Amino acid sequence: MDADLPSELEHYTGIWRGQWEGTLDAVFVVLSARGEFVESYYSHGTNLIVRESGAMILQGVILSGALVFPMQGGYSMVFSPGEGGSITGLLYRPREVPSRIVMLPES
Repeated sequence: MDADLPSELEHYTGIWRGQWEGTLDAVFVVLSARGEFVESYYSHGTNLIVRESGAMILQGVILSGALVFPMQGGYSMVFSPGEGGSITGLLYRPREVPSRIVMLPES
């Protein structure tokens, strides 16, 4: 399942799991990268606020080693290498404080 990623994106190889703000399970997988463009699979579960689980293919760009995914309604997700082999993510929403996630590779 591992994508054949360029060396500068090797950190993102594999299946990543985490929880947004410690409450919403999520899975992230980089599927492919070509030039400055990246395609990833993303899914999430449910919690008290998010009532329906979902999955999508994200189309984004690579900026200084970070993966940036613009979304509908002014939303965007940004993933970057974190400490200790993790990936950190931010979900930006219009007029709200960004949500955070730390993702670890699936073992």
